[in-house]
Amino acid sequence: MAFTNRNALIVIGVIVCLRLTTLGLPALIDSTEGRYGSIAQIMLTSGDWIVPQVPMPEGIIPYWGKPPLHFWINALSLKLFGMNEFAARLPSLLGALLTALFVWIFANRFYAREIASKSVIVFLSSGLIFFLSGGVHLDCTLLAAITGALVCFAMAVDSQKTSWGYGFFVSLAAGFMTKGPIAIVLCVAILLLWLILAPTERHCLKRIPWISGALLFLILTVPWFILAERESPGLVKYFFVNENFLRYVQANYGDKYGSGHRKPYGASWVLLAIGFMPWTLALALAWWKLRGRIRECVNPRAPWNAFVFSWALIPPLFFTLARQILPAYLLPAFPGLAILTAVFISQNNGLSVSLNQLYWFVAALFVVVSVALVPVGAWYNAPMGNLAISLAIAILVILGYRKAKKAGLHGDSVLAVSALILVSAFASLLVVAQFKASRDKSTKYIFEYIEQHPHLTPERVAVLYGHPFSAYFYGAAADPDPVLVAPHSPDQVLNSEADHILLKIGDVPRLSAETSAAFEKETQVGKWVLMRRKAN
Repeated sequence: MAFTNRNALIVIGVIVCLRLTTLGLPALIDSTEGRYGSIAQIMLTSGDWIVPQVPMPEGIIPYWGKPPLHFWINALSLKLFGMNEFAARLPSLLGALLTALFVWIFANRFYAREIASKSVIVFLSSGLIFFLSGGVHLDCTLLAAITGALVCFAMAVDSQKTSWGYGFFVSLAAGFMTKGPIAIVLCVAILLLWLILAPTERHCLKRIPWISGALLFLILTVPWFILAERESPGLVKYFFVNENFLRYVQANYGDKYGSGHRKPYGASWVLLAIGFMPWTLALALAWWKLRGRIRECVNPRAPWNAFVFSWALIPPLFFTLARQILPAYLLPAFPGLAILTAVFISQNNGLSVSLNQLYWFVAALFVVVSVALVPVGAWYNAPMGNLAISLAIAILVILGYRKAKKAGLHGDSVLAVSALILVSAFASLLVVAQFKASRDKSTKYIFEYIEQHPHLTPERVAVLYGHPFSAYFYGAAADPDPVLVAPHSPDQVLNSEADHILLKIGDVPRLSAETSAAFEKETQVGKWVLMRRKAN
C-alpha cells in the first residue's frame, strides 16, 4: 500500500468514523461531563446566554469558573441534535478535527504534504486525543484555539498577509473566551522560546498587526466580562484571581465548584508521555537513534523546526511546577509532538527497521487487548450486543493485521495500518467498558428506568450525599415529562416535596431512621439507588 494522498484520506476517514460512531458512549460521566453537560443544558432551557449556570448543592448558581464560548457551542449543539450524549460531545470532536486541519495547514506549508498527512494520522490516533475528542469538556475547544493562533502566526510571518495576523488575534480571543488567560500565556511562551532558539527571526514580529489586532482582541472579549460582572458581581475577581492564578500555586484556592486534582511536581511529563501513547515510543526511539543530529535530520526550514520544538516543549514545561493538573491540560503540546513524530519517521530511512518492529509490536499488543476485551466485558455483564460489536472489531483487526504482515508493508504503510489498529482497539474498549461506566459513574440508566415505568411519574427527585451532575442533564432530557432534580440535605428531605430520593448504595445506611421509614427502595442500577416515598 503506497502512502498516497488518497490512502491518507482513507485512513483519516476511518479514524474519524470510528470516533463519530462511538461518540454516544458511554453515558455522561460524573463529575466533569455531567457538570459541563448540565451547564449547557441550563443555558439552553433558561435562555440566559450571558452567565453560565451550574447546579450545586445550594441550588442553581452562576458558574464563574470559565467564560461561555464552549458552553455557547455546546448549547447550540444540544438545540440542533437533542438532549443526548452525541450532541453534548460533538463540540469536542469538532475541536479536535479543527486542530487536525490546522496541523495539516502548518505541516503542508513548512514541510511537505506527505508529512502533513502523517502528522494528522499520528495526532488523531494518539490515545488522549482519541478519548478526549469524545468527551464533554472545554479542552479540545481550547486546543483548537491555541493551535489556530500558532498556525495563523506562522502563516502571517511567512506569507506576510495581514489576514493571517488578524486570525492570530481572533484565535487568541477564542481561547481566552473558552478558558481564560492560559491561551495567551501558552502561545506567548511558545513564541518566546522560538525567538530564543531562532533569534534571526525576530524581525518577523513586524509582520503582525499588533495594535489593530490587540484592539480586535479586546472587542471580542471585554464586552462579555462587563455584561457578566454586571449580572453576577464578583465573577471577574474570582475568575482571574482564584481560577487562573491561585489554582496553579496552592491546593486550597477557593474552588466553588468541586475539588482540585493534586499531582506531584513534574507529573506533566508523565501525563504527556502516557497520553501520547503509543507514538511516545516511536518518538523516543527516533530521538535516541538521532541524538546529536536532530536539527540536521529534520531540516528543510530550520527556523520552523525550532517553532515545532517550542510548540511541543512549552506545555509540559509550563505545568512542571503545577500541582493542580489534569492530562487534558497537556493537549496543546500534541500538535507539535505529532509533527515531530511524522518528520522523524519520514526523513530518516535508517530508522525504518527499528520503527517497523516497534509498530508491529504495538499493533500486536492492541490486537491482544482488543480480543481480551470480550471476556472482560462478559465478566462485567456487558450487553451481548456490545460484546458482539467488540468481537467484530477484534476480528477485523486480526484479519487486517495478518494481511498487512503478509504484504510485508514497510515505513509509511505500517504507520497507517498501526494507526487503524490502535483506534479500532480504542473503539472496542469504549463499546465494552461503556456499560459498566454508565451504570456506576452516571445516572442515565436510573432515568431510563423512570421513563420505562410511567406509573412512577416522579415530579421531584432529591439528590443526597454527593452531587451527580448528570442527574440534572438526564432529568431535563426525560421524555415525555422532564423530572425536576433538586439537591436536598438529609434533614430537609423528609419534610420536602420530593417524592423520590437518588443516592449511591453506600450512602443508604446514612439515612435517618425516620427517612428510611418514609421511603422504600424502587430500583438499583449499578451503584445508584432510587427510593420512592411510601404512600400514606
